[in-house]
Amino acid sequence: LGPRIADSLAVSTFFLPEEAVIMHGTQRLLAQRSRPGPAFPLFLVSLSLILAACGGKGAPSAGEDVALELEVQELYTVGSITGEEWETFARITAVAFDEEGSLYLLDADNFRVVKVAEDGSLVTEMGGQGDGPGEFGMPVAMSLTREGEVRVFDFGYGGFIRFDSDGGYLGSVPIDPEAMIFPNGALLSHPDGGVLSAGGGRSMRMGPDGPEFPKTRPVQLFILADEIEVGSVYEGWNPATADGDPSMRTSGGGGIQIQAPPQRAFDPELLFGLTSDGRVAVADSTTYRIKIMNLEGTVEQVVQRPFTPRPVTETDRDAEKERQLEEMTSSEGPRMMMRTDDGATMSISRDQVQALFESRIEGMVFASEMPLISGMAVDWNDHIWVKRHGSAVGEEGPLDVLTLEGEYLGTLAAGEGRIPDAFGPDGLAAFIETDELDVPRVEVRRLAIR
Repeated sequence: LGPRIADSLAVSTFFLPEEAVIMHGTQRLLAQRSRPGPAFPLFLVSLSLILAACGGKGAPSAGEDVALELEVQELYTVGSITGEEWETFARITAVAFDEEGSLYLLDADNFRVVKVAEDGSLVTEMGGQGDGPGEFGMPVAMSLTREGEVRVFDFGYGGFIRFDSDGGYLGSVPIDPEAMIFPNGALLSHPDGGVLSAGGGRSMRMGPDGPEFPKTRPVQLFILADEIEVGSVYEGWNPATADGDPSMRTSGGGGIQIQAPPQRAFDPELLFGLTSDGRVAVADSTTYRIKIMNLEGTVEQVVQRPFTPRPVTETDRDAEKERQLEEMTSSEGPRMMMRTDDGATMSISRDQVQALFESRIEGMVFASEMPLISGMAVDWNDHIWVKRHGSAVGEEGPLDVLTLEGEYLGTLAAGEGRIPDAFGPDGLAAFIETDELDVPRVEVRRLAIR
């Protein structure tokens, strides 16, 4: 199977995961890293700006980019070391809007969810550190229904902790610890119930010879019943296992050991979004091809543009190794916090973790083609936002906007914008940024496609 023909398959890379399962003696541990987010240029700086006049909408088959006409209004920013006490954030891992336009932030290292009104003022905080009802041990991800129900996946608890829109505790739902299937990365609440997660779902299982790694990368639906039920909406292709089981490697750094398949680069990521009527948009190959499907996995629409992936060169491979090493050095190395089965927390030194990841970079395996798509999301108006890779390694690419029906609306040139970290009603968009002191903040804007 090759990446161009994997219409029902997908993958996301392993390197520097937000969380990874690590063996320490006979105990399973969750390793959580953090690093400052990448330095993106400002999306737009004026209160209202039309980027370019668009002479007409392009056809979905058109290979020529058409400048996108976009109006942007700056609304408010929260997060500052000199601001009010509530907006001194440690690490923002997720943001989301409810149907009223209120913003919710998961401030993971402060063990809380913060709700912000449309004018940028504080509404309420929920959570707190601890092991009591409504408290967090290790919050790693958040999803939000349009009505404002908050679902936080907490690894310390081993399940989802739920709150209403006012911050009232609604209860907790555990995941079967024997299943070893956990949400991974970004989470989206489905309008019919449950939470969608993509990228493998932490579906590693322990066997007599060590961990058994997943053969596919599924989009999974976590149904929040008395005990969480997990179903697969889509089974994605995993290049590491397409030709058989991955070659297991053990990397070490200062006494840390991690068992994992070889670190891979340039594999297509598994990207997904959710439409207003509950369908799932998935991009999962090196091509420019987005499938729109229902929860039964039936593809109802395909949105694409006629671009061809280029081969990976030796220059690309050298540049990627250099880029990853530079990224790790500039962010003072990754950080790992671990929680054992008995609830104890461990902190691993940056030098140890850096040595581990340096060994993985040196042993990287590279895909044969450069994927075209680097990011994808669906906004509240069911527009698909597609970020393309740049022409060179580490280079920012342009940003396309299309409809679910495949109509191409236009493109923002490289450097003129990125996909928001959250979309909301009436064109609301939230961007997680850091200031010059690396203090997290969220900038909220209103976007309008004309």
